Amino acid sequence: MAALTSDGNVTSFQKKGRNRIPYIQGTRQSVQNAQILASSGVPSLDHVLGSGLPVGTILLIEEDVFGTFSKLMLKYFLAEGIACEHPSFLASLDTIPKSLMKELPVPIKTESSSGTSIDSKADPMTIAWRYQNMRQVQSIPGSTNSGTQLGHNFDLTQTISADELEQSSYSLWSGSN
Repeated sequence: MAALTSDGNVTSFQKKGRNRIPYIQGTRQSVQNAQILASSGVPSLDHVLGSGLPVGTILLIEEDVFGTFSKLMLKYFLAEGIACEHPSFLASLDTIPKSLMKELPVPIKTESSSGTSIDSKADPMTIAWRYQNMRQVQSIPGSTNSGTQLGHNFDLTQTISADELEQSSYSLWSGSN
C-alpha cells in the first residue's frame, strides 16, 4: 500500500504503530522477551523464573515421598489466581478439590510505600559514607523498581473466607462428577 509524503510523492514505506499487548489483571510484560507473565504465588520463585510464569505454559512440579511442597505451591498458585480475579480450574483424584479450595491462604495487605521515604540527609551514613549519594536499589526478590509488584504475599495461618470463594470464578473436578 502506498502513502503520500508531505511533498506529494508516493512512498511504500509506512510507519506502523506499536502492537499493544492486552492488559490482564495480575500479569506483567517480560522485559527480556515481551511475553506476558503471571505470578506463581511465590515471589521468590517468580524471581528465580525471571519475574514469573509465561502465560500459556505448563509448570510441572514433581514431589518426593517425604515432601508436601507441591500441595503448598498449588495453594499459593490458586490463591494468587483468586486474588487477581482469574477464572480457575482445579482437578484432583487424590484430594477433594472443594476442601483444598477452603484451605487457600489469605493475601497479606501491605501499606503503600509511597508515603514512607528515606531522607538521606536526616540519617547520614557513617560507616559506608561513600555510598550515601548513590541511588537506592530495592533488593527484595520478586519486586521491581517501577513500583508494580507481580504477585501477592500470603498468610498461611489464615484461610480464605467463604464469601470470597463464592465471589470468585472457579470450577472443580474430582473424577466422581
